[in-house]
Amino acid sequence: MKNTIEIILEEFLNERFLNLTGNEEKSEYLDEVWDMIELSYAYIGGPKGATKRA
Repeated sequence: MKNTIEIILEEFLNERFLNLTGNEEKSEYLDEVWDMIELSYAYIGGPKGATKRA
């Protein structure tokens, strides 16, 4: 049986956001964001209209 701390650590969600303004800043996160988009839309066959990374 799990104790309370183990349950809290498993359920903890850490989120943050970044305001990216320049193309260099955006391209730094392109692969990570694209992977998240593909994973999020995989159940419907992927993101419609986007066949490859930018």
